[in-house]
Amino acid sequence: MRLALAAVLLAAAARARAADPAALASEVAREAAEIEQAARLKPAQLEELCTDGAAGSCVGLGEKFLLGEKVPKDKARALDLFSRACELGWLTGCVDLGLLYLDGVDAQGARRDPDRGARLIARGCEEDAAGDSCAFAARLYELGEHGVRPRPELARRYYALSCAGGVEESCAALARLKTPETAKPAARGGR
Repeated sequence: MRLALAAVLLAAAARARAADPAALASEVAREAAEIEQAARLKPAQLEELCTDGAAGSCVGLGEKFLLGEKVPKDKARALDLFSRACELGWLTGCVDLGLLYLDGVDAQGARRDPDRGARLIARGCEEDAAGDSCAFAARLYELGEHGVRPRPELARRYYALSCAGGVEESCAALARLKTPETAKPAARGGR
């Protein structure tokens, strides 16, 4: 739950630059309250709320299944719940789903699909301009981590969004990538 709350707060900070502060404060408060409520609820209660369309409850229950917290550990079930949250527009669910695809899911669930995972994480960046999710997407596309096909143009795009979201390291990475002769050595850890 702490991870989901941190993601909401990071996304809110990025949105604050372009949004109406009062509307943003209300949205952040609602999302944070839903995550905190999910942390206190039993799995059966979360299941009911998720079924009723409370995306934060889907993420909360998905995290419980992923970690085996008060329920049997079940990555396939976590995948289904994160997918539902993502479909409902909860970007933390999209990012969590993307992480599962990067790492792979056990035999009951989906196979490892790095490109799909990267696209879901990038969706969190594109739709919410959260600095950290943009930085993570950029790194995936720059270095080809987790089996993602390197795509320098996407790395530059996501570093630019992350930089605009206030992540200093992304600004430095963006400057490095804009110089073609230094891009390859820097991506490999220097000369």
